[in-house]
Amino acid sequence: MKKLSIITINLNNKEGLQKTMDSVFSQKFTDYEYIIMDGGSTDGGVELIKEFSDRITYWVSEPDKGIYNAMNKGIIKAKSEYLLFLNSGDCLVNNNIVSEVFALNLESDLILGNLVTNDNYEIKLNYNIDIANIWKYGAHHQAMFIKRSLFEQIGFYNENGDITADWQFLMQALFRFKKSFTCIDKIISVYDMQGISSKPENKKRINLEKKRFMKEKFEHHPLFVLQGIIFIRENYQRIKSIPSRVKRIATSITNNR
Repeated sequence: MKKLSIITINLNNKEGLQKTMDSVFSQKFTDYEYIIMDGGSTDGGVELIKEFSDRITYWVSEPDKGIYNAMNKGIIKAKSEYLLFLNSGDCLVNNNIVSEVFALNLESDLILGNLVTNDNYEIKLNYNIDIANIWKYGAHHQAMFIKRSLFEQIGFYNENGDITADWQFLMQALFRFKKSFTCIDKIISVYDMQGISSKPENKKRINLEKKRFMKEKFEHHPLFVLQGIIFIRENYQRIKSIPSRVKRIATSITNNR
């Protein structure tokens, strides 16, 4: 069994796919397989895949039912111990990063790293991995090595149309199934901000999906206090000032009688 399966999904993003493939093929680490799930591209992406097919373990170009359906199809084909999802446009940060990660000889179910966006904004893990921080910072599969066995135990990505399915999976793995994890202070990848979950207009949708998921999966779980925790954290200074504000208002009313 190989140590790592790198899975790339793509649809009509030939330029991004080229960048992703280049970053994978340049790795000094060799104990990996590379899987590309193309959704039926018509922009020349399929021809690009064919050009490098001798370096790709498995690929297919066919219509799929969306991002997470394509990722799940990649999981089914994967044969390695760990999985890393790099969608077209995402790149590994340098040609030695995978070697550096596996040189640590970690055995955790999840290995979580940092990433930088393609507009040079670094996203670092908050090493206090609790439910509130995962809610706030989300899940970045481009910097996450996941044991394939977790998908057999927890289930594959939710394909019901949500754009937070990777976040939902991480929440389940960490807080319901209590899977082991290790945080490493390394930038793993460069994240292409063209993805659907990065678009500002989807922020409201993401929050609604998260709230619905929490109610469905964690309603009878102590961690359902999450929303209260987040509210307090985000509004701490305002809440802290309420007593003094009330006192000032009351004093003003009294003095004006």
